[in-house]
Amino acid sequence: MSLRNRFSLPVLQFSPPRTGSTLVWNVLRELFPGRRIKKKHSLKKTRLGPFCLPIVCTVRHPLDAMASSIQCQELPKTDESIDMLRKEFDLAMRSVLDIRTDSHALILKYEQFSNDHEYLFNELECFFGINIDSHKRQGICDKYNVKKVKEKTEQMGDFDNWNKKDHFHGRHVSKFNGASGYYREFFTQEQICRLKAHYQLYLDAFGYTVDAQE
Repeated sequence: MSLRNRFSLPVLQFSPPRTGSTLVWNVLRELFPGRRIKKKHSLKKTRLGPFCLPIVCTVRHPLDAMASSIQCQELPKTDESIDMLRKEFDLAMRSVLDIRTDSHALILKYEQFSNDHEYLFNELECFFGINIDSHKRQGICDKYNVKKVKEKTEQMGDFDNWNKKDHFHGRHVSKFNGASGYYREFFTQEQICRLKAHYQLYLDAFGYTVDAQE
């Protein structure tokens, strides 16, 4: 059994906003029903006694994550909205860069798991040293696929309406249904160039590129 699982330590699900963290947090709850799963968008205390908490972290192309956040909160597509959201994004992204090579952390790219839950299950199996059988996998997929989540959250109204049990909120799934690369049609070229320059270190660290006319 993996050391990450042997001591039944809490699991920390940490991610920048709008990176698929709610999906992964709910999957972890389904896999470890008797274990505390802590969900955070900022990384502070991650140790318990002499043991490091296992961290499951999701990352996403930062321009897509930013676009998703603006859309879901129905903010105007202005530089002022970007600057406001950057304060939260920047803090989280610095923490991701700090832990990206940590053996206690599993980094999951949104673009790889959002439409491929089998990839997500396989990565979690390897990290925690567990087995997720086909019945469990199918049950989770049926419960948390994009269509099912969108149907549920469209009935919840505004973004501020939040379900304490599963952490989904109104308009949780954008009109782009979680697609990748839609920042290209969401932001102006000037905004894209500005964000690219600001997040270049993060983009390089996780192999993301930006289409921008500089």
